Amino acid sequence: LVPERLAGEEGVQRGLFELLADKWMGRDPKRGRAYTWLPRHLGDSAGRSSPRSFLEAIRVAAEQTASDAPLALSAAGIREGVQAASQRRVTEIGEDHPWVRAAMEPLRDLLVPCGLPDVQERWNDDVMNSVKDASANKLPPRHLTEGPAGLSKDLAALGVFQVLDEGRINVPDVYRVAFGLRRRGGVPPLRR
Repeated sequence: LVPERLAGEEGVQRGLFELLADKWMGRDPKRGRAYTWLPRHLGDSAGRSSPRSFLEAIRVAAEQTASDAPLALSAAGIREGVQAASQRRVTEIGEDHPWVRAAMEPLRDLLVPCGLPDVQERWNDDVMNSVKDASANKLPPRHLTEGPAGLSKDLAALGVFQVLDEGRINVPDVYRVAFGLRRRGGVPPLRR
């Protein structure tokens, strides 16, 4: 069993994590602390991350960290872990909602955050038909009949899209990386 203090006290969790991982995601605090960086990059638009994504990221980070490294998890390994966790999360959401891949594929190489019109202009009639076809044997997007605006609502409801205050669209790293969208200064997207 996990000791009560470890299960419930953030300070204890942070201390333990910093015994395993580089403290910073770069040479200095500029890129952030590894302890908070990892869950932030694994969360959906509501900040929720799945235990499977977290465990996948840690597993890959450990595998990718050099055996002669001073700690078990390097910052570079953690970034690679986020890439692997993103692939896993995209596969999982595709199992329940196969239409998501059809909606996101045309957005590959798009720089986010971006305006909703930038997203919607890539969703032509062929894409909308692909989304409809992909959901033939599963529950379709609730707002598909509303066109691209409705599809945006459905992706936001799943946590794939994050609608920012000014109406722009962001895609959390846990989805963005595997779907191949770009972000300045972010974890690099996976290439096909």
